[in-house]
Amino acid sequence: MGKILFSFLLLIIIQPLVFSADGENLIKSVGFVSAIEKQGDSKNDQLSVDDRKYAQPYGITFDDNLLYSIVNYKTVQIFEKNKTGVFKLKTKFDIPSTNPEQSSCQYIAVDSTNKNLFISNYIEHTIYIYSRTSSGAYVNTGKIKTDGLDLVNAVGAKGLTVDKSGLLYLVDSDNSVILVFKKNARGEYEFNNQFGSLGSGKKQFVFPSDIAMDKNNNFYITDTGNNRIQIWKREASGGYDFVSSFGSKGTAQGRFYGPNSIFIDKNNYIYISDTGNNRVQIFKQNADGEYDAIVRFGTYGTEYGKFGDPVGIAVDNDGLIYVADFYNDRIQIFTPEEKQVD
Repeated sequence: MGKILFSFLLLIIIQPLVFSADGENLIKSVGFVSAIEKQGDSKNDQLSVDDRKYAQPYGITFDDNLLYSIVNYKTVQIFEKNKTGVFKLKTKFDIPSTNPEQSSCQYIAVDSTNKNLFISNYIEHTIYIYSRTSSGAYVNTGKIKTDGLDLVNAVGAKGLTVDKSGLLYLVDSDNSVILVFKKNARGEYEFNNQFGSLGSGKKQFVFPSDIAMDKNNNFYITDTGNNRIQIWKREASGGYDFVSSFGSKGTAQGRFYGPNSIFIDKNNYIYISDTGNNRVQIFKQNADGEYDAIVRFGTYGTEYGKFGDPVGIAVDNDGLIYVADFYNDRIQIFTPEEKQVD
């Protein structure tokens, strides 16, 4: 019986986008490069037969030269990108579950300071924590339970991120709030704060999905049910305040139909998986503080460059864009092309 081969030869390695004194390099288009996917039988497989279960990638993120992905709602796969742009499966492990047949791990985040992994399990209302050892292995070092919080529903754990101070932010989709956790003196995470509420008005969410931070420590949240992106900031007092929002329901550029995941790169480009429209949109804040949709790519289909429910999204240090193409059982890789704007 054949095994699964992951093919990831990157045809193009681009330089990171930079700003110049004369103008600004903006992304003008995006082209398909390659994919991480099932390739069928091969005599050169490097993976075991168990990796045949690779399917339905969901949450993904990138840190240093490592691509982290969640597949089958329960397995973390970590790929290493070498200097020539080739990916190889470095390690994988299953997340423990009280009911493995109904596991629902969807989103993953990396604390860039200590390299800890945080993985949310939607059904079990839990965040799992994994630490990287000196040998490069990952061990389960704890979990954050959310039962006992004063909320209407059990926590619907989805997207997460960690700020520079070590605060952990979790999107609680079922209560339409953002939960904040902080380490106590024992090194355990405990509930610290929350912001948002259920609704379609200012400062309100309907089934939010994901959260990301820009280099100015602003939070961007995919307000999925309201088909918009909300921006919040942390006040000096420790509270959280609404800044602005953009987007509405539709198929035109700049509009959404069920936006899911979000990623912000080092140049503050905002990448959003517009899942219901089977595409990705890239935004940039202009001089007036508004958010322009500068590029959109993708449509429904099985061919490369097309999607069957794009969900997780990430960008590496070279500017390559990674999209978890859920129903097509693959992660597609794209490269941006630039133009200079004076």
